[in-house]
Amino acid sequence: MAFSRCLACMEKLSPGTSVCPSCGSPVPCPPNSPDSLPPGFVLEKYIIGREISRGGSSITYRAFDRQLETVRCIKEFYPLFSRRRRDMSVYPMPGEEPRFQRELAHFQREAQLLSALSDRHVARIADVCDKLDMNGSSYVVMEYLDGSTLDTYIRSLKHGLPWESARDIMVSVMDTVSSIHQQGILHRDISLNNIFLLRDGSVRLIDFGSAETMDTAQRFSEAAWPSSKKFYSPPEQVLCRSQGPGTDVYAAGVCMFKLVAGGFPHDWKAGMPLPSLRSLGFSVPPLYDQVISRATQPEREKRYATAAEMLRALKAIAFPPPAPPPKAPPQPHTYKTILWIIVLLSFVSIFLIWRGLQGSSVPDGGQSLSQQSESVSREPDASVAFTMETPAPSNGLKNHLIPGLTDAFPADFPDLKPAEPPQLGREEY
Repeated sequence: MAFSRCLACMEKLSPGTSVCPSCGSPVPCPPNSPDSLPPGFVLEKYIIGREISRGGSSITYRAFDRQLETVRCIKEFYPLFSRRRRDMSVYPMPGEEPRFQRELAHFQREAQLLSALSDRHVARIADVCDKLDMNGSSYVVMEYLDGSTLDTYIRSLKHGLPWESARDIMVSVMDTVSSIHQQGILHRDISLNNIFLLRDGSVRLIDFGSAETMDTAQRFSEAAWPSSKKFYSPPEQVLCRSQGPGTDVYAAGVCMFKLVAGGFPHDWKAGMPLPSLRSLGFSVPPLYDQVISRATQPEREKRYATAAEMLRALKAIAFPPPAPPPKAPPQPHTYKTILWIIVLLSFVSIFLIWRGLQGSSVPDGGQSLSQQSESVSREPDASVAFTMETPAPSNGLKNHLIPGLTDAFPADFPDLKPAEPPQLGREEY
């Protein structure tokens, strides 16, 4: 059955596809390096894909597990002094057989250490899924991590991270380092190249190729397995002397510095105390600088004694309290609205006061106009003849009485005279 997946990203492909829609890789996948396994090569139940990275003693590939149908990562033992036959088996160059066997044994021991840590559920490391010894070499099958190393990520940014992000990353790293120390293992190669940043923001500690047990590291000698990395290795590791938890603590302190600074000062040399980030113009809390200073002391006795102690110091670096949100300035129309409301209320108040004064005022006769009207309406004069068509006269209508009604008024109204009828047009009737 044909393999219907892209060998670059392992995503499914439709028949006849010439370019992978997921990663843009040509189909079929271009070959790897000449001395690497070709894409599509089968290792038992695994299909080899594109080469991911290459180190001094190994090559790492993306692979696919046909039984579980999942993407894996396979690390092949392939040191620089080895060659590959046509059947893809590996053999050492002439005269390098003893060294080849020694490094092969160390590679297999790394797989055993990683497998033991995976079985003990140590968090934030790449889980070992399988081990294969075949083709004159050894292969370690691990979970596939989607992301990049912190070193690659920092280089892409061209600057460091905020100290808050660096602190969170190093808390996760030191929690993992503390766990593997409790299992009696030293990593001995902590660096930004070996801290893997996943796409979801979590981190993994990778590459246990230099890891040793505590007992072996404490009785270290050059005849054992020397390993050091520029900038990250403390003096005792460079000089192949006895090592311990302080070796990993030193490297972690250097990582803290580079995560924020993005690099190292030009005049700084490995083994010298690192300058404070604040003196270089970076805005970090004093305690962040203090943790770096203590972790990177050249003398092992002056560093944190254990990774757990450094982890507690990292957690003690408090985040600054969030700044209160700025108050929104008052809008210009707010004042005008308030002013108009005040003016309106003032007019209403003045009008109500005026009405109250009008209602309480009394004319010279001793009664208000309203009181007089009520008395007239309640006690009409019996001598006045009203008809349905004639409105009742009032004291203020002397000159508007209809003719013919004045004779009906008694002598109480001597000043009332009949008024001339209004001259109205026909259309007004």
